[in-house]
Amino acid sequence: MKKFSSHWRATIFAAILLHAAFAAGVSYVAPLLAPAPNLQNVAPLEWVDVELVDAPIIDSQEISDVAAQDSLPTFSAEDLRLPELSTPETTFEPLKPPSPPQPVAPIKPPVQPEKPPAQPKTDTPTDKPVDKPQDTRQLMAKPPVTIKEVFPERGGGLGYKGYVSIAVHIGKDGKVQSTEVLQSSGRYFVDEIALKAARQWTFRPALDQIGRPMECDKIITFDFKKFS
Repeated sequence: MKKFSSHWRATIFAAILLHAAFAAGVSYVAPLLAPAPNLQNVAPLEWVDVELVDAPIIDSQEISDVAAQDSLPTFSAEDLRLPELSTPETTFEPLKPPSPPQPVAPIKPPVQPEKPPAQPKTDTPTDKPVDKPQDTRQLMAKPPVTIKEVFPERGGGLGYKGYVSIAVHIGKDGKVQSTEVLQSSGRYFVDEIALKAARQWTFRPALDQIGRPMECDKIITFDFKKFS
């Protein structure tokens, strides 16, 4: 295996110096080798004699004075006076003294009517009849009465032991029109069993103050401990 010289840095530096010297020599010799310009195509200049006409000589000072007089505007001292300003005459009216305050009439207290003298109480009964109190059943609505109760079958809750509350809306005919779960069991099928049973209940409809059937709401609670 050949061993290369370890002076490669000196070799590169020498090569750079050689190229720089060659470039400088070319730039110096190239203008000398260029051909001289050909001036045969340039036309010669022709001189023409011109006769100068005698013209009057004008002083520069006179020209400046005449030009300055023509350029400056002409005015007199009267033009610098400002017109007199006419100020309107103002008259001041004397201030009137304030009028004295008028006396205020005193306010009289309202006259209260005299109360008749109180009559002594007597234990003798009066001849006026005493009104009997009305029947309270006529003043409040009569709640519905359960006629038919339907409960889930035993074992329907599949081991659930708790309560399920159902809100029912009762119509004028005493039948359940709609149901809604108020207290859920947390199990869908248990709530459905309670809803199905509540829809089969029948009531005697509630009565209003006049005694007519009316719609009302009622809450039915099922205890599944009894049906397990």
